[in-house]
Amino acid sequence: MSISGNKMELREEEIVAHYDAAVAMLDGFDHTPRIAAAVANPVAERSSGVGTRRRFRSTTPGLVGRSTARPEGVRILERIEAADGGDALVSPVQAVVMQSLRRALAISLAVGDAFGQATGLVELKKENLVP
Repeated sequence: MSISGNKMELREEEIVAHYDAAVAMLDGFDHTPRIAAAVANPVAERSSGVGTRRRFRSTTPGLVGRSTARPEGVRILERIEAADGGDALVSPVQAVVMQSLRRALAISLAVGDAFGQATGLVELKKENLVP
């Protein structure tokens, strides 16, 4: 990473290494928020009164408990394949879109890894894994 130019070099091998993860993301992921379970021994707050109450209260009755997430998750590749009206083979345009999305996701994952190594984020993640 060049400090003077604020540029980052990504090698093709680093990008290609993330292709499997990118295809898995395009194949399907679930972004539904999970409700946390109650902790048996709650930890006492360090600073009482700060951040203990929710500040936002919904003014729309009935929408508070309703989940807006789809139970099947997000499946981008299936949606692209279904866009042509049920043809058995994908069109060249669909294939280009799928390849472009895979490449873009792989590049973003590689940039995230490079950023994590340049800033020490990798070490912080390792420390957080230790109980």
